[in-house]
Amino acid sequence: MALVHRPKYGDWSLPKGKLRRGEHPLATTCREVAEETGVCAVAGRRLDIEHYDTASGPKAVEYWAMRGPDADFEPTAEVDRLAWLPLAEARRRLDYEHDTYAIDALEVLAASAVNGSAVLLVRNGRAVHIRRWEGSEADRPLDTEGQEQAEALRRTLPAFGPTRLLSARAARCADTMRPLGADLGLTVEPEPALGEDEYVLYPRRGVLRVLELAGAGPTTAVCAPGAVIGHLLAALADDADLALGEFRAGKGSVWALFFCGGQLTGGGLLPGSRQPAALMTMAAGTARKLVLLRHAKSAWPDVPDHERPLARRGQRDAPVMGRWLREAGHLPDQVLCSTASRARETWQLTGTELGASPPASFDGRLYQTSAGQLLDLIHHASPAVKSLLIVGHDPAIPELALMLAATAPSAPAGGGGGAGASAMLDRMRAKFPTAAVAVLEFTGGWDQLAPGSARLTSFMPPRDLRSQAQPGSKRK
Repeated sequence: MALVHRPKYGDWSLPKGKLRRGEHPLATTCREVAEETGVCAVAGRRLDIEHYDTASGPKAVEYWAMRGPDADFEPTAEVDRLAWLPLAEARRRLDYEHDTYAIDALEVLAASAVNGSAVLLVRNGRAVHIRRWEGSEADRPLDTEGQEQAEALRRTLPAFGPTRLLSARAARCADTMRPLGADLGLTVEPEPALGEDEYVLYPRRGVLRVLELAGAGPTTAVCAPGAVIGHLLAALADDADLALGEFRAGKGSVWALFFCGGQLTGGGLLPGSRQPAALMTMAAGTARKLVLLRHAKSAWPDVPDHERPLARRGQRDAPVMGRWLREAGHLPDQVLCSTASRARETWQLTGTELGASPPASFDGRLYQTSAGQLLDLIHHASPAVKSLLIVGHDPAIPELALMLAATAPSAPAGGGGGAGASAMLDRMRAKFPTAAVAVLEFTGGWDQLAPGSARLTSFMPPRDLRSQAQPGSKRK
């Protein structure tokens, strides 16, 4: 992994920089890596989006796995040293914890994040409406918006380093790829297996063609109609035993699919220019639920920190949260609890209200730990566990919840006053009070849980439940 030293701040950091006006984050990623390291890198999978506060306000950073050829490094006023380090050593040298979350994600994805091949499934740009077109359906060209979408792809997709461009025979598909081909010096080749008429007759032929292109590597971009892409994604995910959530891939959007050893390992959606800037994912394995509970309000008697008990408010809040977990259907199969007295007492009072007795383990590593270390403990959970409850402390519990939660909007499963996932995420970022619960869901093994890979489906502070329980209170 490449680390850069910035003399202005005297720190070691991952290469990164700010977006220019109108620049796509992927283009920024490649430009900044080249400027700071000299490496003309090719983008792979997105690892994480980190949110944190700076002196000038909130900041969000996207981290991408990249690979590139060796290059000569020339020191500049901005970056005076470059170090290529194993992941463990890079983690120790980095000066900011938020940078280490990208290493966590890279370790989880392992070789599949940077090796193997990619296929970019491009949905054609918007075409002239059929009622305004007198020619054949296959000859309908792009309208003005479709041309803008093709231009956006021309600026974005070079980041993945495509070496071959293909298109279904429809004019709107070929026209979507031509600006990109002109920039890269590549001819757009016809691909009949992915046309609508051909695919309806022989869908398996289209699936096998994509797998063939992935095997040929390293990166191929293919443009096809939306109906074909939707079925292709479902078939590819099913073949690879990956879960594909609900999504809307608008015109001009791209699914970046990543393969390793001939096997589809995951993928993400890069929305079109007028869609929300979110990345949706394919993930492997079983649906799982992670419930993060910060211990309830504690007292401050003259005892060691580890031995501090709950305050009266904490003793009231913990059972309330237990009843909510039961009523909301968030019952755990297993509980991991800090050994601190306030955490133990929180679990004891919460657990009595669950109506079940899941096995609980008390682990000293949950006391005074970091979000990254807590995630490492979760990675070792048994594959048989579908729902895991963690009772821990600030700042590890709030930071882990923010680290894991994807930024893509999704419908909540309950909690947060009915707010959407984005509103819940904003609220959780503003404050994660004592006895509050965050529920995150993802698909895959516990060892595959990575930054940005889970959906925040509930965030419930005890204050919300106290206000609902007050006589005469009304929901707004």
